[in-house]
Amino acid sequence: MKLEQIIKEANNPQKEFYCKNFHCTLLAISLICRGCIKILNDRYGDSFRYTINFVDKENGVWFWDNDDLVRLREQILKINKTNTKNADLLLLKWRKDWKKFKSRLDSLDKIKFQELADKEFIDLYNNTWYLYNREMSLPQLVDSFLSAGKEDWFLVILRDYFYEHDIKADVLEVFNILTQPVYPSFVNKEYLSLLKIAQKIRKKDKINNLLDKHQKNYYWIENNYHHAKILDKDYFFGKAKILAKERDLDKKLKQELSRIERLKKDKIFIFKKIGRSKEIINVVKLIEKFTYWQDCRKEGVLRMNHYVFTKFIPEIARRTDLTIKEAGLLLAEEVEPALLGRFNKNLLKKRTGKLYFIYNQNNDHLILTGKDIKKIDLNNLIGLKKQINELKGTVASPGIARGTVKVISNPSEFHKMKKGDILVVNNTTPDFVPILRLAKALVAEQGGVTIHAAIISRELKIPCVIGTKIATKVFKDGDLVEVDAEKGIVRKI
Repeated sequence: MKLEQIIKEANNPQKEFYCKNFHCTLLAISLICRGCIKILNDRYGDSFRYTINFVDKENGVWFWDNDDLVRLREQILKINKTNTKNADLLLLKWRKDWKKFKSRLDSLDKIKFQELADKEFIDLYNNTWYLYNREMSLPQLVDSFLSAGKEDWFLVILRDYFYEHDIKADVLEVFNILTQPVYPSFVNKEYLSLLKIAQKIRKKDKINNLLDKHQKNYYWIENNYHHAKILDKDYFFGKAKILAKERDLDKKLKQELSRIERLKKDKIFIFKKIGRSKEIINVVKLIEKFTYWQDCRKEGVLRMNHYVFTKFIPEIARRTDLTIKEAGLLLAEEVEPALLGRFNKNLLKKRTGKLYFIYNQNNDHLILTGKDIKKIDLNNLIGLKKQINELKGTVASPGIARGTVKVISNPSEFHKMKKGDILVVNNTTPDFVPILRLAKALVAEQGGVTIHAAIISRELKIPCVIGTKIATKVFKDGDLVEVDAEKGIVRKI
């Protein structure tokens, strides 16, 4: 699709878009676009036709066309209807990509970037970028399982199945159990590891080796598309010390160790209750595999961004006489020209405010800045067209809670969150976990059984409604709201 046509679609009031918010720099976001679209299309035979990104200083919104989400998901469900061999083959291909990508990341620690000749540094950047895009191309199919519509797509499938077979069970309860992940996320693994260290602290056992291993495994866990935060041993020791003071530490550890097995047993019980439909079982298997894949993709992004912000951007800035901030305003495609002195640095001055970045399957891209941003109606992309006091979404974790809203879009706003607040977000990421433990309930704009907010809310057992689409635009800090995560409704009170 041509870039001019994309702008026309963006302004079509009949179109619906799925938006994902990021705390970001332009370079970190643009690094993944080729993999998400062109390389995925080359390898899979289809992909998202385009992405539109809106960036306002350090906050960005990524827009997918809902039609693309639905089309790709229906393809995947059709191909894997009788068995999930196709999905297994894709995962096998990805594991080979991951092995090469991880090997490259491990090698970067041994390279002295400043000693490389310009051509050597350009080759290193381009090859790392290529391996990154290849590794994260196939997992991008996970986004097709996001919710594109008024109801979660799998909930619709379950409702139809219950109606056809006259099943009287609570469909929401069944939905919540069947969509629970049966593979521990890296956030869950890190928490379990910390609990074990906390237990050692309580017993006054030696923990130095455990802390070393923990720090080596998870130093990157609070990274994002805006910055890298290298977590040291003291940071993790401080977290473990707090856990060691909790009275129910041993109980929490026991629950975490047995949680996955309990979930598997719950699913077996549900299928005995509703019947062992091969189609439903295969959809659940796909959700489990894609949730796992989503977590792996996120880990790859966070690990890569460690090197983007601690290695590549500083070195790009040094070699081009740009500031760190200016280097972060480059597109991934502009890095090589900038290093070769073939890039107009004055363009970066126009990117310090609001901008749109558009990317299509042909590898074409366009940036709109200044007056040109008026070519796209942001409210139309977001779907914000009238005054609203109540939103409907999908239940991710059941319960009912009332409290004060805190709208948080990135880590710089974490300080606003107090215990008992209602956390309203586009979606959560692993660095949100500390404030999630303070939340009385969680409301997310993104929808779908694979999103982080859905997974983490179940792990923490807090009421959660996802798929609200515009919650961060409707609700403001200080609003009193009721989160009815039995019916999937969030309303001002």
